[in-house]
Amino acid sequence: MDSIFISEKHGAHKVFMSRFGDALFVPSREDKKKIEVALKLQKTTLEIVSRENSAWIAKRLRRVIPAAEDLLPVVKR
Repeated sequence: MDSIFISEKHGAHKVFMSRFGDALFVPSREDKKKIEVALKLQKTTLEIVSRENSAWIAKRLRRVIPAAEDLLPVVKR
């Protein structure tokens, strides 16, 4: 397997690692739907809670690795 090395001193290191992680680990659709239903009962939305308390969302939303055929176009972008 190939590995990607970017020096931590490089100016784009943090941005690259963040975006690369976002491309590889996609939020679970089922968890997202469950969270949206729970938040609707509290009369708020996922967008509002994400802005105000992203740690709460991160704790409850699993991230999955999609199938290779779904992942390839995202990584190539």
